[in-house]
Amino acid sequence: MTLVAYHNDPKLKARVLAKIQAHRMADEIAKGAYVRAGVVPTYCAVGCVLEDPDGGHMRYEAEFGIPAQLAYLEDGIFEGLPNDLAIPWPERFMDAIQVGADLSKVWPQFAVWLMTDEEWGLMYVTEAEDVKAICQRVADGYTRDVEGNPLSDEDVEALKRDARAARDARAARAARAAWAARDARAAWAARDAR
Repeated sequence: MTLVAYHNDPKLKARVLAKIQAHRMADEIAKGAYVRAGVVPTYCAVGCVLEDPDGGHMRYEAEFGIPAQLAYLEDGIFEGLPNDLAIPWPERFMDAIQVGADLSKVWPQFAVWLMTDEEWGLMYVTEAEDVKAICQRVADGYTRDVEGNPLSDEDVEALKRDARAARDARAARAARAAWAARDARAAWAARDAR
């Protein structure tokens, strides 16, 4: 399905921005909940657009022609920003999207950056070779998608399986290390008790 930002309707974009601006001006944008009822309702980045207590990220596609991944990204960035930058973020994010734009390649390009950027990429914040290898495979898969040659469903499932296996192996190693540390503490305590 091809998505066209704001369904190529400048009036839709204007309505979205006006709604966000009204919530911002009323001091109703806050981190921590999609929609929080109370004396003064508060809304997160996605909530201030949709006013949906369940988030509604998937609704971005049907209502605004914006891929749902970008709604999740918008929200994730919003929650991570300091308040002085978070509050204007939803408006800045939605305003940056050009009416009629094809945003289908934005998430894949961002995912490649997230995996491989030499300063911020996941590959460079770990020493674990298995994690680096999975990051590279994910980046390669998204690069293929950007180039118009996406992975097959079987390749995607294999990558997911391998990523889960790497995660589970790391968790098992961490659990073994925790047990070894506990046993070492117990041995030291027993030695000191003599």
